[in-house]
Amino acid sequence: MASPLSDSEMLEQLDALLPDSVPDGAPLIARRNALSRSMDGSLTLQDRERIKGEIIALYRDAEATAAAYAELKDSVKALAARWKQTDAGGSG
Repeated sequence: MASPLSDSEMLEQLDALLPDSVPDGAPLIARRNALSRSMDGSLTLQDRERIKGEIIALYRDAEATAAAYAELKDSVKALAARWKQTDAGGSG
């Protein structure tokens, strides 16, 4: 039977499962809100083009953030699968 992992060994294994970083969604929400406010008044053609570009960039950033969270979710599933295997030996 394998000996239990120390806290530091467990953290190292968890770090290996997790993605390097998961972006914070708050700046994306702030950008969305700012864009929404910028469309409250009348817009020139230049304003419309600028806002269009900013919306496209925001959408791409939101997609990248969603992908990072999906990777995190998958790593949590892997962690749960590993946890399930710890009881497979019949202890408990």
